[in-house]
Amino acid sequence: MPGVLRLRRFLDLHRPLLVVTGWTHDFGEAKATNAYPIGLHFYRGGYQSAARREVRVAGVTYQATTTMWKTIQPERNNTICLLPRTKLIINVFPA
Repeated sequence: MPGVLRLRRFLDLHRPLLVVTGWTHDFGEAKATNAYPIGLHFYRGGYQSAARREVRVAGVTYQATTTMWKTIQPERNNTICLLPRTKLIINVFPA
């Protein structure tokens, strides 16, 4: 199993990093659409499910960690750096 994870990371590093800059809209608890380049969606969770923080970029949904979620500033331009193969958010900064 560790070999598979190493191979995935190796393949990710040999593919180009996806960098998207655009207006970030916070959809709240409503489902994020492709109307904006970057969309934020927060799902509180239910009785037996955890809260989810999702970032929709260029039609693909990425799971955001709590620290990345706090870094993204809604209702302004942001730049997000992603690894598209493993759907990992690398960095976020205001544009």
